[in-house]
This record gives sequence, C-alpha cells and structure tokens, in this order.
Amino acid sequence: MKRRAWIGRSAAAAGPWSEALARAGWESRVLPLIQRQELELGPEGRELLRQVLRFHWAFFASARGVELFCQQLGECWGAADSAWPPALKAAAVGPATAFALRSAGVEPALVGEGGGAELAQAFLELGAEVETPLLVVAARNGRPELAEGLRAAGHPVELLELYESLSSAGPAPPAGEPVLLFSPSGARSLALRVDDPADHPVWAVGPTTAAAARRLGFPVSGTLSRPDPTALHELIPS
Repeated sequence: MKRRAWIGRSAAAAGPWSEALARAGWESRVLPLIQRQELELGPEGRELLRQVLRFHWAFFASARGVELFCQQLGECWGAADSAWPPALKAAAVGPATAFALRSAGVEPALVGEGGGAELAQAFLELGAEVETPLLVVAARNGRPELAEGLRAAGHPVELLELYESLSSAGPAPPAGEPVLLFSPSGARSLALRVDDPADHPVWAVGPTTAAAARRLGFPVSGTLSRPDPTALHELIPS
C-alpha cells in the first residue's frame, strides 16, 4: 500500500508536487487551504508605487507580494527588460520569497531565515542610517513584526498591502498523514480544520512556514530548503 501525503495548494498549483511525490512512491491528494485575493490599490497605494524611487529598500513578506508588486510595476516575469528600479534593494523574509524575486530577475540583497522579526534584525545589523525610507510589501492583516521592528529602530516605513489571504473551508486530512504546507497562512487554515494539530504531521516549505506550524502545535517532520518539487527528497522518508 502506497504512503499518502496531502498537498496544501490548489489543484492548479499542485501538479509538479504531486508528480514529485509519485516518483518517490507516494500517493498524493490536493488540499486547498487558502484563497489569495488581490486588493484594489486605491489612491494611497498608487501614490506609493509612483514614488517608489524615494525608497532605498523594499521588504517582501511573501512570494505572492513579490509577484503582485512586479505586476504593478509592469514587469514581465522572466523578461530580460526589467522595470525594477535599479537603486531599489530587495529584502526577502525567507527562501521562498527570495526564489520569487530571483524568478522576477531581481537578486535579493538580504534574505531572512525565520520570519519578519528576524529579517528586521538582520537589516538593522547592516548598519543602515536611521531615517532611511523603507517600503514593506505585505498582506492585509499579515504579521506585523517586520514593519514594527523597522519602525522601532527609527526608520520611516510605508506599508503597501497588495492582497489578503483567506482561509478556505474544507475537510481535515486523516490523522497521521503528512500535509505539505507552503505558508504560515496555510498552517493557520489547517489548524481551523483539525481537532488536535499534534495528530497531523506537516512538511514545511521554508523555515518561516515551519516556525508558524510549530507555534500552532503541528509536529514538523521536515523542512524544505527551497520551494522546488525536485527538493522533496530532503523531506520524504525513504
């Protein structure tokens, strides 16, 4: 009997992960956990984008934020002619977000390893001048530690909210079968479905997701170092 894992993504996005699991001898099921809804920018958001050249750094709390930010700037993914402002440095909260930046043709100047607070601390350790204007691109009602940490050190921070993550209703996976999680919001959505998180092992894509899952009580049996299905061998028990 094949072992089975659940992929915490929509059917449209789960294909490569399902194929990688199948190659490793695992059966998979799709488990959509969140809906990401793009927000209307509004006058303030449009003004921030028009004035993006006044910022020295842009901090990204998610891969989705990278995608929407680049779309708003008119950048074509993978195109050689990038609209990214050359003087704007990019900081990523974790490896998955850094991967999204590189996919857009932007090499991150700073990559965090454990969440917004840790990224803020890593930036402060660079010794940037206080009052350097900073832009934080995030989700509505997302975790505040990144912006708060930067502001507490004296930096003026503008927040650009481009989307919101909404939990999807649905069934709980069977106890004991691992769930592949891709984001902290996915972990929170899964927690709403299960009776006891301790009964549901998870595989986390990136340390930020792993930390969020542990806070919610899920046993994290593996953390993927990069958001790439070919790296699943790092997680899957032989």
